[in-house]
Amino acid sequence: MMDNSEAYRILTRELTRMHSTERDILDRSYGYQGALDAVKGGYTDLAHEFVQDMRTNAGDAWRAEQGITFWGEKL
Repeated sequence: MMDNSEAYRILTRELTRMHSTERDILDRSYGYQGALDAVKGGYTDLAHEFVQDMRTNAGDAWRAEQGITFWGEKL
């Protein structure tokens, strides 16, 4: 079974490409465990709902430089 650290890595790097400012928000959020549990259960759409509002301007600018979107898709 997937542990929290693996779910966190998948959520913040593979699914959302979260910037450090967004990961800081996630780490202190009420929905932290819910988002990780959604990833562990394979419910990526639900995980996205938990973290969508955690986007920051710095994160959006960084992703634009990388040519990716918040949900990890290529532009």
